[in-house]
Amino acid sequence: MPARAHGCIPSPSQTRSRTPAWTSWTWGSSTCRGGPASRNSRTWSAACLAGHLSRLLARGYPRRTRTTSARRMSPQCVARWSAVHSSNMAAGGPARSDNCLPTTSTFLAASRHIGTASACKGEEMRILVTGATGFLGHYLVTALLERGHSVRALALPIEDTTWLRERGVSIYPGDLRDPDTLIEPMRGVEGVFHLAAMTRVWRPMQEYYDVNVTGTENVCRAALAAGVQRLVHVSSGVVYGLGIGKPAREDLPLAPIYEPYSVTKAESDRLVQQMIAEDDLPAVIIRPGTVFGPGDSLNFGRIADRLRAGKGLIVGSGNNALTFVYVTDVIQGLLLAFDREQAVGNAYNIANDRPLTQEQTLRAIAEEVGAQPPSLHVPYYALYAVAFASERVATLTGGRIQPLATRQGVKLYGTDNRLSIDKARHELGYAPRVPVREGLRLTGEWYQQQPVAVALAS
Repeated sequence: MPARAHGCIPSPSQTRSRTPAWTSWTWGSSTCRGGPASRNSRTWSAACLAGHLSRLLARGYPRRTRTTSARRMSPQCVARWSAVHSSNMAAGGPARSDNCLPTTSTFLAASRHIGTASACKGEEMRILVTGATGFLGHYLVTALLERGHSVRALALPIEDTTWLRERGVSIYPGDLRDPDTLIEPMRGVEGVFHLAAMTRVWRPMQEYYDVNVTGTENVCRAALAAGVQRLVHVSSGVVYGLGIGKPAREDLPLAPIYEPYSVTKAESDRLVQQMIAEDDLPAVIIRPGTVFGPGDSLNFGRIADRLRAGKGLIVGSGNNALTFVYVTDVIQGLLLAFDREQAVGNAYNIANDRPLTQEQTLRAIAEEVGAQPPSLHVPYYALYAVAFASERVATLTGGRIQPLATRQGVKLYGTDNRLSIDKARHELGYAPRVPVREGLRLTGEWYQQQPVAVALAS
């Protein structure tokens, strides 16, 4: 890590080197006879089914070149999108390229539709946002600007900040891993939203740790040194673990599965909680479910791409609940956490209280993007075995061969994962306003306007 030169920010704790403790695993030599006609046979051995699944997952992605021209939503689509949000809401990463994001009109509609009773609305505040170039960051920045705040963004020099600059956002080149680059953007700000995180699939554990843990510590210490009044740290619902079989409450112990993103996000939560207790850090932790909405190529986009490529499948029975939450509901939760004085020192789950099942979600996405709904049900443990083997190959090749599936992905989509929002509802006044099914329809409209498959283009 870069040496600390400025005396007002304590040095970050020494970065610890961690590597996944993968267990050696090899495929057996068993063979299987049978073609597509026998795919639903329950007499297959696990190794046989896993072999067929690996071939199914490996084939079918057409390689399309990324277009550089930004195709926007049609005026009719924007009008429908805005009208729905206005009627429904009358009561109240990695850097993305703008051609994979909604139009300005879409963002403005989303901002109006959030509908929080902001205690700071009308009072201009200087607010720093990390991760402002990402999917969630775009929505948050739009909402903050709509409320009259002066927004600053910390961005890597390689990130495209055109969208932000055009809207008057002050850009500060910097890196979470270098505490010296946080001094200037923190100077004079009243609030910080820390969204930035390492989310890329299959990177070394050290990269996740440097950004998600050490980077978070640097942000928190810089905020303390600058006298920031409120810091909202965005975490994830995966910190509780996956497949626990009941709605996860905020008082559950953090028990992430051993996967770099989950582990480092849980550790960053512990770090923030420790600094709240020991250093009086005025922070709030927000743990959202799986965030989706127009502009989302990570969750909705990847699923839609697979469905349109004819590679959709249902893990297990498909009756498990998923934690999908529409992006503007998450923004509502972030703003409430920032506004409510009693939120300081607490963690809150932000999700939808009426989740869809895995099969309902997949069928809805297929309908919205014009794809055939999946009909192949794959046993959970068979797909988990494929993911394990695929991860092993990725590890042995140093990441040159990306895993076809990951164990976290299988657990996330193949087990029952729900978040309790009782605490956020009672203490913040949070209320999800966009049903998951309606959100999938709106996101499908955006997806249909994209010139290429969004996940492949990223």
